[in-house]
Amino acid sequence: MKKPVENLFGYFRRIIRKKGAIAMTRRNHYIILAISLRVILIVFGVSIFSSVYTISTTYAQETTTEVTDKIKAILLRPGGWLVEWRGNSQGVIDFIFEARGENIVVKINNAAWNVTCERDVTITSEVVKLDACSDKNITRHYDPNDNEYPFKGESPNVNYKVKEK
Repeated sequence: MKKPVENLFGYFRRIIRKKGAIAMTRRNHYIILAISLRVILIVFGVSIFSSVYTISTTYAQETTTEVTDKIKAILLRPGGWLVEWRGNSQGVIDFIFEARGENIVVKINNAAWNVTCERDVTITSEVVKLDACSDKNITRHYDPNDNEYPFKGESPNVNYKVKEK
């Protein structure tokens, strides 16, 4: 059995003879071989890199789910949360997160204004989104390195810091 390099040389020699070209020199053999190998490596490399991308994407999705579950578990702590807010005025609100089937809801109690309500919560790997009793589209980011205020965020008019009750 011939070596792959000899087969490749023979292949190119036959192509050039069929085209009526003069016999190739040894130097041209190496040039064509180098070009051929580059093409093969590029095609092979693309398939490897696409496989690695698929694996890393799958891993990232698993990691995203794990982070979301971790945030969910932190929010569902039995003691609840104190939310310090600052906008045109300032205050503190009580939040208690509860699991209801697949959904998470928050019970909000603003004792200073004598207002209570319950809202749905959306949790992703990056943020916790919810509406308050009077404020809409509140986005809170989770910071695992901040033990005092692990969730901080804002709505269009108010800044929020969340700490354990």
